[in-house]
Amino acid sequence: KETVIVQRRCLRAARAIEAGEVLSREMIDVLRPATPGAIMPQEIDRVLGLKAAKSIEKGQELRWTMLED
Repeated sequence: KETVIVQRRCLRAARAIEAGEVLSREMIDVLRPATPGAIMPQEIDRVLGLKAAKSIEKGQELRWTMLED
């Protein structure tokens, strides 16, 4: 019997993002695994146009606490 493990995806930084930068689609990857509290892919439209509240490393999952209007 096979066991299938479902891994959800989340939004991650496609490159290093500096504090104050406005997020664009090119800055965001949709990758596995999704860690608890990470922003899900279906929310990408809400993320675009927001600013990074702090510096975000390449590959780091995006969280609402990292973003501001």
